[in-house]
Amino acid sequence: MRWLLLGSGQAAAAVTRWFLQIGESVVMVVISSEKSQSAIRYAERFPNIEQLSWEHLPYRLQDAAIDGVIFCTPDTEIAPTAERFVHEIEKISKFPQVAWQLSGALSSQQLNPLKRFSISVASVHPLAALTWQLPDQWVRGMYFALEGESLACEWAQILVGKAEGHTIHLAESDKVRYHAAAVLASNALVALADAVATIQPTQYGIAPFLPIMRQTLESVAKLGTHDALTGPVVRKDFATIEKHYNALQAFPILQSCYAQLSLWMAEMADADHSTNVRKIQLQRIFVDELSHDRKKRNRDREK
Repeated sequence: MRWLLLGSGQAAAAVTRWFLQIGESVVMVVISSEKSQSAIRYAERFPNIEQLSWEHLPYRLQDAAIDGVIFCTPDTEIAPTAERFVHEIEKISKFPQVAWQLSGALSSQQLNPLKRFSISVASVHPLAALTWQLPDQWVRGMYFALEGESLACEWAQILVGKAEGHTIHLAESDKVRYHAAAVLASNALVALADAVATIQPTQYGIAPFLPIMRQTLESVAKLGTHDALTGPVVRKDFATIEKHYNALQAFPILQSCYAQLSLWMAEMADADHSTNVRKIQLQRIFVDELSHDRKKRNRDREK
């Protein structure tokens, strides 16, 4: 199949690597300017793929026999780019069969204007950090969340499978919650690493803690989240937890984070018991924290 990419940034580079691996043809990439940094970097990595401006798009599309188009743009630009694309393809007589956008939070409805031309639309979100440094076979083992019309989703499922990736199907109403989970799995993990490096008292930063972080993720993969949980919450070592909480007074945001995550650990550890022993004890330790939260929620409701 022959593909057109709208955008030349990191997402476009990732899609191109994926497609080159499985023998798909990226025919053209639409760029905003030849002088843009993303267009220059893309051209350096993929010199054989044609770059063209929006002005030249309809003339090339007429003869290019494009099967699919992928919107490799920031979320805020998907809908405006869809409108612009529709305006351009009104000038031609042959249209792509499918269109994807890559947003994790936004649904395939962002591409609804394309349905006027019987183009099947979908949201195809890779659960991966898309950087310029991705290896050629980056899709292997990765999951892609699909949402949208059947033909566009079927194409995505086939192409992900060819690269040894996996797909999960979402309802439109689940997109935002799914993407929040993705942010916690990736960006929040980075923030947590930075928090660890900040509060630990030596000059070694995050380095000493990376092995235990890796080991913990491996345990989660092998055992699941509940059986991988260890530490003072599981052991009911409430005296140590209180010491931790007090020691973090100089870092109010992290102190609050510690309290809330400890309560979540208690929910996990008490899941198989009839009473929430751990949660009750932690609520006594974090009484000031929880009281502050209640007052804030009340103020928010009053507004």
